[in-house]
Amino acid sequence: MTLFILLMGYPPFSGESQSELLQQTVHERVHYEEKDWSALSRDALILVKNMLCKNPDERISMREVLSFPWVTNPPASVGSREGVLSCRARSGSIR
Repeated sequence: MTLFILLMGYPPFSGESQSELLQQTVHERVHYEEKDWSALSRDALILVKNMLCKNPDERISMREVLSFPWVTNPPASVGSREGVLSCRARSGSIR
């Protein structure tokens, strides 16, 4: 869920109460709005779909996540070393 929220800026489910949110999370399908996901790579979408698979036996493992192409070779706009360093440099956290 966290990766979905980070990429989309909103959660895949919403509810009036924690109980309603839990029910949606367990029973509802995640909807992937094409207009929102079109700005991201297909690998990002595939990774999120595999991470949010309802069936734990079919869900991608953490080892598989860490070796997934989008993680190991992210697009420059997502994980470029230069971008990360320049952000840290601006905040003064490079040591």
